[in-house]
Amino acid sequence: MPRRFLAITLFAALVALPATVATAASASKKASVQIKSTNVAYGTKRAHDWTRPKPTLKRAAGQPNPTSQSAIRFTVSFSEPVHGFTAADVRLSGTARAGKAKVARLSNHKTFRVTVAGMTRPGFIVATVRAGAARDAAGNLSTAGNRIKVVTVAKQPKRPLPTSTTPPSSPPASSPPATEPPASPPVSSGLIVGTVVNAAGGGSSALDPALTAGVRWVREEVWWPTVEPSQGNLDWSGSDSLFLNAAQKGVHILPLIGGIPSWAGASDKTMPSDPSGFAAFVAQVTARYGPGGTFWQAHSSLSQYAPVNFEIWNEPWLPSSSDPVDPARYARLFKAAAIAGRAANPAARFIVAAEWQYHASDGSWRKWVDDMYAAVPDLNSYFDAYSTHPYGNGSVDNWTPGNGDAFETRRLEVVHDTFVARGAGDKKMWVTEMGWSTCSGGDNCYSEAEQKQDLTRFDELARTSWSSFIAATFYYRLTDLNGSDRTNRELWYGLIRADGSFKPAYDTLRAIAAIGA
Repeated sequence: MPRRFLAITLFAALVALPATVATAASASKKASVQIKSTNVAYGTKRAHDWTRPKPTLKRAAGQPNPTSQSAIRFTVSFSEPVHGFTAADVRLSGTARAGKAKVARLSNHKTFRVTVAGMTRPGFIVATVRAGAARDAAGNLSTAGNRIKVVTVAKQPKRPLPTSTTPPSSPPASSPPATEPPASPPVSSGLIVGTVVNAAGGGSSALDPALTAGVRWVREEVWWPTVEPSQGNLDWSGSDSLFLNAAQKGVHILPLIGGIPSWAGASDKTMPSDPSGFAAFVAQVTARYGPGGTFWQAHSSLSQYAPVNFEIWNEPWLPSSSDPVDPARYARLFKAAAIAGRAANPAARFIVAAEWQYHASDGSWRKWVDDMYAAVPDLNSYFDAYSTHPYGNGSVDNWTPGNGDAFETRRLEVVHDTFVARGAGDKKMWVTEMGWSTCSGGDNCYSEAEQKQDLTRFDELARTSWSSFIAATFYYRLTDLNGSDRTNRELWYGLIRADGSFKPAYDTLRAIAAIGA
């Protein structure tokens, strides 16, 4: 798909990493240092250890069904010993209005017991552990934990003593049987549900329609030409405003880093043969906006909204987004960006752009992922997840293997299988764009009813058949673009019409965003 973002934000290149980055990189090299907590050594820093500890939340064994007055207990088990995990790292939400959590270590610096009390009313509590809550011996920050939902019930009052010895009368024989209780809402699979808003140019209210839908994730560009329109003149004000506004509204941003300034390339889609300038810019972005970055140091109360994952370049397999379309050049650029970005902020993680096939310069159709690995055989060492944009032609279940120009949703399964074959089966897929245009009279147009139906089906597959490898889905886009040409597919992807009214699929987005919340 063509790059469809409006005026967005951001970013600028460095010839060399900032002094603070160099200092941080130097400090990170102090290996073989025993890190201890309560005088118990839990590990020695290992060189080249990029594996992040993963927390898993479970309801405590023997936990009774809690009431609104009793405590809830659950455990947090990390995949390896960690330090720095406290009650402040436990996020609580829900309708029961829980009090603060208390954390106690159980054993080996891996397992912790969390107790939550002080609920003021019946309802439910959702608990999770924020990303970056703890560090392992190598200094890697932990990933976010799964979410668990615990339903609390009202404490039953004592039944009053009977005032008469007359036995209660039996119900009449014709009384209908008791109805079955309503089905419980589906349990969250941990799937991130987001959308594309282009909030940078829309002011502080641009995120409000997403908030109304219950969406707490948006994908936003961090655009190098915007941040550094002339060499050496950096202006972070636009991106600072974007991140601050989102965090204040409780919204997480998936940053998409891209673009080439006019002074660094022939156009903003120029894919540089020398990736060093772009890589230095990525380092600046992660040092500023990644976990513990300089921006969040100035806004410490909102630091839980610091992004961990950064997506590199939008749709490099399309001529409308990349010049030239060259998976080898993109793979080398991604490698350089990931190395520089990690050096600037070891907590940052990077998402590589992936597609099934691309149209090569000789007119043939070639495999995108295979050609990336041909250029960078150790690509697995540099990416932490991969993104796809599986727009479809027809229903979500449509797939015709062997069709070189297949514009079909289920090719994401082939992309996943390709990474598995390359030894990257543990890497998760982020669907960072997915949508159905309600254009008419043109190619790949859908009715509003079909848009709703396909969004529902795609979410169902993401939570069932694809749940083992999909981490996130970002639906493109929240609002239609302005325009009257009904045949122009790009204008009509929104779930909200340009006049502010809702399409039927908006209600579906609201429903799936609420699953497990």
